Amino acid sequence: TSDFSSTARFGSSEGGTRGDPVIHGDLHALNGWLEILGRRYQIDRAQVSLSGEVPPNPLLDISISRKVEDATIYILVTGTAKKPVISFRSDPATYDQGQIIAM
Repeated sequence: TSDFSSTARFGSSEGGTRGDPVIHGDLHALNGWLEILGRRYQIDRAQVSLSGEVPPNPLLDISISRKVEDATIYILVTGTAKKPVISFRSDPATYDQGQIIAM
């Protein structure tokens, strides 16, 4: 299960038709946390941008992190909702992507 808590800001403009809405706008998470598989991650950055595509295909720029014993691990999501790019890193670079996924 997942839990989520955040304060967000959304600005948008809408157009198009009832059957084919066109949405432009940005959603920014200002702070918060996300729990994935029982592990809590801090939301460092979360922006979802809509630029009017039909159907919508938001652009993603998301970074979440959590501290472990000797490092901070990061999960980064970029790209679009239809083709997201997910990467993992740690600071310091103690762990590789496979080790982070296994945590």
